This record gives sequence, C-alpha cells and structure tokens, in this order.
Amino acid sequence: MAENRVFVGREAQLKQFKEVLHNPKGKAVLVVGQAGMGKSSLIEKMCEEAVGEKGLKCAWVHYEVTETDEPDTTMGLMMDNAFEAACAEERSTDMTDRRKKQWYALIKLIVPKASELEELIKSLRRDVRKNTRDQFVERLRLVSRRMPDKGRVIFVIDSDKYMKSGSADAWRLVVEQLPDKVKFVFGQRPEDELTKNRRFVSLENVVRIPGKKLKELADGEVKDLVSQRADEVGQRREVLDEAVKRYKGHPYMLQAGLDLVKERRTVEGLPDDPTPENIAKDQWKQVKKKGQEAIRLFKAYAILNVGVQGDMVEAVGEVSSDVRESLLAGDFLGGLLDKDIGGNRIYHAILSDHVLSQMSEKEKKQYHRRAAAAYRDKPVVVNPTRWEEIEPLLKAVEHLIAAGEPDAATDVFLTKPSAQSYYTLHEWLWHFGYLDEDIRINGAVIKEYVRLIEREVRRELRSDLAACYDNRALSLRAQGKVAEATADHGRAIEIYRQLFEKEGRRELRNDLAMCYNNRGNARQLVGKLTGAIEDYGRAIGIYKGLVEKEGRRELRNDLAASYNNRGIALEAQGKLKEAIEDYGRAIRIRQELVEKEGRRELRNDLAMCYNNRGIALEAQGKL
Repeated sequence: MAENRVFVGREAQLKQFKEVLHNPKGKAVLVVGQAGMGKSSLIEKMCEEAVGEKGLKCAWVHYEVTETDEPDTTMGLMMDNAFEAACAEERSTDMTDRRKKQWYALIKLIVPKASELEELIKSLRRDVRKNTRDQFVERLRLVSRRMPDKGRVIFVIDSDKYMKSGSADAWRLVVEQLPDKVKFVFGQRPEDELTKNRRFVSLENVVRIPGKKLKELADGEVKDLVSQRADEVGQRREVLDEAVKRYKGHPYMLQAGLDLVKERRTVEGLPDDPTPENIAKDQWKQVKKKGQEAIRLFKAYAILNVGVQGDMVEAVGEVSSDVRESLLAGDFLGGLLDKDIGGNRIYHAILSDHVLSQMSEKEKKQYHRRAAAAYRDKPVVVNPTRWEEIEPLLKAVEHLIAAGEPDAATDVFLTKPSAQSYYTLHEWLWHFGYLDEDIRINGAVIKEYVRLIEREVRRELRSDLAACYDNRALSLRAQGKVAEATADHGRAIEIYRQLFEKEGRRELRNDLAMCYNNRGNARQLVGKLTGAIEDYGRAIGIYKGLVEKEGRRELRNDLAASYNNRGIALEAQGKLKEAIEDYGRAIRIRQELVEKEGRRELRNDLAMCYNNRGIALEAQGKL
C-alpha cells in the first residue's frame, strides 16, 4: 500500500510546523504545492510527529474534501463525529476505522476523567435548528477550554484536488475565530480556493508552510530516498541515482519511477520526457499488462474516487473477490492504492485522472450505473441518525447523476428507503441540518435535467425539474437565502403553469398550488406581503377547486394551511377582519379533520390557528 512509502526531507517545513504547535494561539496552516509535490505526505508526517512532540499532548483528525463538498457539510460531519466518538467505548465496533480512532484519541485528550464525559457529550450534541458554522466555532471553543495548557488539537482539511468553488469565505469566518490550542491544516494547490483568496491568506493567524510553495526534493534528499529504497527496488544505488536524475527531485515521479523499476527489474524504459502525466501514463501501461481484469478493477477505483471495501469495487469492476485479492497481492498494483476512510482508493489524483482520461463517456456512464446499483444494494438503515448510514444512498444519487440519469437519481432522493422509514433522503438532509448537501444535490440534478431537456428534448422531465427547483428553494429559505429561494419557487411555478395551462397537465395542479404557497412563505419572510397574499390566494383558488369540485379531500389540510398563511400576512398588513375570516376558515377545516375524522396529528396545527385568531381578535379589542 502507498501509505508505506518512504518519507524523506522537508526538515525546514517540519520545524516550522513545530513552532506553530508550541505557540498556543489558534492558527491555520496552509501547506501549498503543485500536484505530486508531496503535500499529503508532509501533512501526515507533521501530524505523526506532533503526537510525539516533547512537552505537548497532541491529537489530530483528518478530513479529505472534494470539489463538491460544502464547508458547512464538512463542519456538520465533524461535529457529529465528535459526538459519536464521545458516546463510543474504546473497544466498540464503531472504533474500527481510522477517523473514529482519531476522534476517540482527541476526546480522551480533552476529557481524561470518565466522570466528566457525560457533561461533554451533552455539550457536543449538534442542534440542527441552529446555524452550522456558529455551532462549529462554539464546539472549537469548548474543545479549547477543555484541553490542558500543553494540549493541542489539529484538524486536517486536505483537498483531494481542489476545494469547492466559493468555500474560502466560509473557512475564513471559522479561521479568524480560532481559539487557543486549536490548529487547522489545509492542503492546497497554488491555484486552489484558499490560496487565491486574499482575505483568507491575509488573516493574522494564517501561516503558509513553506513561505511560497513546496519545491522539489534537494539532491541529498533524493539520494537519501534512493538509499532507503535500493534494496527493496532490487537495483544498485549508483544505477538508481543516475536513472532518477531525470525527475529533478519531483516526489511523485521519483516514487512512481522507483516502483516501475522494481516491477520491471530494470531502469530501461522509463519515460525520456518525464512529467507527472507521462509517469501516470507509464503506470497505466503497467496495469494494462496485468490483463483485462486489472484494467476493469482500476477503472472502478477511479470512478468510485473514494475509499471503498473490496465488495464494492468488485461489483463495479465486475471482478471476483479471488481475482481482486490476487491482483492486489503484488507489490506494484497493491502499491497504487492507499487506505482511506472507508477502504482503499487510487493513491494519487494524477494517476486517477489519467485512468479516467482513458475511458470514453459511454464507458464512464456504464461504470457509474454499476456504482449506483452497488451502493443501493447495501443494507439500508430504516431510520438513520448518522451521516455514515445515509452516505451509500447519497453516493447512489451522485453516480446516477454522473450516469446521465437524473430521473433515477430523483427517485432515490425523494423515495423512502423502506416502508418503515420516517424520511426520504431529501427530508433526512433537511431534518438533520445538512442543508448545503441538499442544495448541492438538487443543483446537480437540476443541471442534468436542464441539459437533457434542452439538448435531447426530453420534455417529459420538465415536471421533475420543477419539483427539484421547489425542493432546493425550501433549503435555501431555511438558510436565510430568501431571494434565491423565491427565484427557485418562481422557476417551478412557471414550469407547472406552462404544463397545466397550455398543455392540459391537470394532475399537476396540486404541485402548482404547493409552489404558490411556498413562494408566499418566502415573500412573507422579507415583508413582501402583497405578493405573498397574492400567492396564497392563487394556492387557495386551486385547492378549493380540487377539494370542492373534484372531491380531493386529502388536500383539505393544505387548503387550511394556505388560509392560515394568508391570515398571517393580512394581519401583518393591519387587515384584521380579513385575517380573522381566514383563520376561521382554517379552523373549521382542521376542526373537522381532528374531531370527526380522528386526525390527531393535526391538533397542534389547529391550536396554532386558534392562537392566531385570538391574537387578531385581541388586536381588534375583542378581549
């Protein structure tokens, strides 16, 4: 495995990081370097040495983020992981993976006495109703207060390739509030999100290691690497010294070149024009020599792009367990993988990208479909409470989107995993406060729907597109992004109106009414009461027609909700008489549902309507 690779050099950077550690001030470290320059290896070494640093007590936790990961999702996951680790026992099955062990070590550092653990658990629990970022900063302060004076906690946020565009400000707001004894380490390429953000890099507590960016290894460090690996590679040191001069100290090319020499048992045949991409090309040639099963296996790893267990990559690559184990038993193929949270993955993005470049778009979609099927085949937790329990379904959705099947992705996203489940995946993300993730997935589905509708004239997908706009709007509104939410509701309304009014899709009238009601709620939040009242009126008109003329009695509570919402807006405008009338209409509907039809779950809604009418009557002086 790649994690067993020899580490050499970087003494100045390791010394600089130790100086940051000994300073108790909360600091963020940027480790900057081009792809293949050894950022991740250096960060790993920094943290390993920190744990053994004399005079300090350090713990660290590692997170790798991708171009699609929202900062608030990562922060929410970190808080949930901390809570789970505090609740776990050292020998529990939950402590089997690397990150959970890291969190458990951190919890032991800040709460050495078991008697104090219960209080910490209560303090760590995340409130999904509150702002994720604010809570995250509060948890960091809690960790800081709990730690001994010589304690340090290091959170590693290492980019797989690049961070999500626009995420710098979110991390900046956290970093500028870092409490004492808390360190963040970010792995970044020079053109990545944090390094190009002037407001982030200009923060007083941001330290760049090294001062500009990681350079190639010095000649002496290259010789040290060759010396340590010569026996394993099976060539004389002087032969290897000469062969690797062409790599000019580039860490990725050096290590990969030595691996190729070891596999071929000769220095002949190494690329004459060495670049990281040419080295990856050479590595791929060597994989292909192992046969079609090896090719399918590594294409599956590239498509999956996260750490996975053997059964997952076997299903996607269509290879047997025996074949996979046999192929990876060899040093070369096994060395192209690295252990990650969840299992093995291709050890470097340079190689993974090259493998993907060798696949046609049609072939990629085939692999994505198999990946989605494999994730959906995983056992379902009926009512999940943890991110890890819903992650397979999220991955299935993402792979279906990548396969160009947004309708299938929407089915997974909006359908309960089992008849006993409380939530759909969309509802779970909403309920547990992962709003950014919900917005991201809806956005990805919307993009794919638009492509299919505009380029492939898949007009039958328009109603699904409208539903995604409305769903995204609900999460945007919950985040306080009311203008964006209102715009999305408007897009959904226009699609539904077109389908209903011009194409006769009468079955979509309920969806149209719901969108009017939702946009009314968004408009009311920002004081646009006239527009809100108009939207509620449109919703009421549709619902009344469906209930009274077509017998759609199941929509009566939705009609009552629209009456109640319009009453609130009318009351805010000072139109108390009209508001009281609307509250009365809502009360009559819900009273019938509760008292005559046994809808006991609506009792709280009925009470709310009575309370609203009471306030309006009081304002009229009718005490």
